[in-house]
Amino acid sequence: MVSNSPFRPSSLPPYGQVTNRVSGNPPYVNRPDLGQNQMLGRLEDESFVLNFRELPEHGKVQVSFDLVLMGPVTLGNRFVLQADGLTLDDTGFDNGIMNVQEFPSVAGGTRFASFTGARRVGGDSTAGGYSVYRLGYLVEHTNAALALRFSGRFPHQISMFGFMLQNHVTWGIDNLRVATVAASDGAAGFEVAMIPDATVPVSQPWQHQVGVVWGGVNRSEVRFELSRKPDGMSITSAGVIQWTPSLQQGGSSNQVQVVVSDPAGRRMSRTFAILVNGGQRVVAGKIDYYAGNKNSVAGVRVRIAERPDDGVASGVDGAYSIGVPESGSVTLTPSLTTDVPVANGVTTADITLIRRHVLGITPLDSAYKVLAGDVNGSDTVTTADITLIRRLILGTATNFSTGLWRFVPSDEAFSDPTKPWTASRMRRYASLAAGTLSGQDFKAIKLGDVNGSWKAPTVAPSSTGTAKSKAVLGKTQGRLSIGKVRAMAGNPSNPGHPGKPVSIPVTLDGVDRLGSLQLTLSWNPTTASYAGVTGVGLANLGPEHVGLARVSEGLVSLSWDSPTGLPVDLQGAGELLRLDLVPKAGLATSGAINVAAQPTGLELTDGQSEVAATVSPGWWVIGSESGEAPSGTESVSLRITPAPGGTIRLEATGPSGATLALEASADLTTWTETQRITGQGNGTPVKVTLQADPNVQTKFWRVRVR
Repeated sequence: MVSNSPFRPSSLPPYGQVTNRVSGNPPYVNRPDLGQNQMLGRLEDESFVLNFRELPEHGKVQVSFDLVLMGPVTLGNRFVLQADGLTLDDTGFDNGIMNVQEFPSVAGGTRFASFTGARRVGGDSTAGGYSVYRLGYLVEHTNAALALRFSGRFPHQISMFGFMLQNHVTWGIDNLRVATVAASDGAAGFEVAMIPDATVPVSQPWQHQVGVVWGGVNRSEVRFELSRKPDGMSITSAGVIQWTPSLQQGGSSNQVQVVVSDPAGRRMSRTFAILVNGGQRVVAGKIDYYAGNKNSVAGVRVRIAERPDDGVASGVDGAYSIGVPESGSVTLTPSLTTDVPVANGVTTADITLIRRHVLGITPLDSAYKVLAGDVNGSDTVTTADITLIRRLILGTATNFSTGLWRFVPSDEAFSDPTKPWTASRMRRYASLAAGTLSGQDFKAIKLGDVNGSWKAPTVAPSSTGTAKSKAVLGKTQGRLSIGKVRAMAGNPSNPGHPGKPVSIPVTLDGVDRLGSLQLTLSWNPTTASYAGVTGVGLANLGPEHVGLARVSEGLVSLSWDSPTGLPVDLQGAGELLRLDLVPKAGLATSGAINVAAQPTGLELTDGQSEVAATVSPGWWVIGSESGEAPSGTESVSLRITPAPGGTIRLEATGPSGATLALEASADLTTWTETQRITGQGNGTPVKVTLQADPNVQTKFWRVRVR
């Protein structure tokens, strides 16, 4: 052993000499994480050399130490270690949020999350925070002298996003260990580096790359295994030990033994101890939807701002429980970036309520609703929010600039419910006592949903299935009908020639007053092309109310609300709009038109509440004076039933002779066709049984008319 002690302020280390200092900084300062314990630093964009002389006879040298980084380390900041001019490490670190860290890769080029592999993290990394890494190296070396050069490449200014930014970063080292290893006779073929003991917080991911010096053995032939380990710990084929201690493992001390072997049966092992801090302090709570409809929100990620990990996710009941650092302040922040579908709970009825709020007719009556209406983060609810919400409903946008969700502590006291813009998004604790602090609940707000209609996702609807009729208690049921048009010679509005537009009316009967309407009209795009939508009974229907994101699939969405905020009197006229299609010459003389469930589901309101409506599909025919409706006017539907033996039973109905494609998806963004079947007509289902593939995370199914 050449050295095994921390740095002291009284003198230079007895085992070496510091040379080549560049700046005038003092050589010793207190470590940011250990109070009076001192390290060699603080250093900036500079280097120093430790010289070791009169080393005993040896074949290798083992070097390990703590690297302490202080300040906003980020892109372009690197640490370099050289032994007698040979570069052992040239790696980038990231103390911020850029997630451009190269460590634990020694060669660089690989990107990891910020703080990956750090033994300790503390403070605000953008203003003097710190991180501590334990580094170790095994070097082939036989000389009697050794020069270790430590370099920090942390320039005072860095270029980022086209700007020159000040870079106030310092660094230091501590607990340097230098040991000689006897010359190997070459029989082993490899040497395993010592693994230092480690201390990790509860619930925080930890990993360590086992260091190996390779002789005549091919690295790919070496096998890594853990002969002794705590529950949940694993090691990859590349020798990376990975572990996230559970709450139950808090406060435990664990012995770990790593065994490295090669095909010739040669083995070498290393043993180290890993201590788990924490486990004594836990914060628990629940995340419920703001509307008080007993809807819990699952999958919300609750993170601790002072700790760089992914935190925990709320369960199906909205509950979460997270272990927190054993000392210091704690900040809990919930977040959720997705929803199924993205417009879940957000409809044109919300636009009507927001418009009535903006016009001063009926103000939104709770702070949560006001927050839900501000989707652009402007601290106001305006017509600009209406425009963004309508795009989400029509499927021409999949997110807001502020995200889909906002969270507020459930006990938040709004000083002014009409202007709740300063409401907290997190929970902060200056200190926490040992034990579990429960009841730390949050209210979830789906932005755009001001009437509280959001429901927890269950089964995704078929993207082209026919919209189902709705029955609303206490409401008169109307009928939404799509016209049945026979385009014939001599008909001035529908002349009956391929290549000429066919105009199909959409009417509403049994409803006298209409405040808002949204729906999706569908047709077979191989038979006709979209030409336009014209408002009849809908005042001010314009291009901003029409969604064409999926028009190539034969789907056009509409979202309309009364521009005055008051319902429109239909006066018995009935006709709402006209859909214009251009039949494709030489390809088809007829086609079906339906109301589809996606991307914009059917909804009608009278300005205050939802109106029930049944749906009657329509069709168009060219040059047919009589006869039955054309093939394809029947609805398309899909029923999914789990079956024994890990199978799934699908029952699809569709027009007689129509080609139906069954498609599957894991996330509603990418769909894969699994099988094609032929519709039987008359509501007769085609039954298909599929064997579930455990390697494919299929969650959603749909049926499409090809």
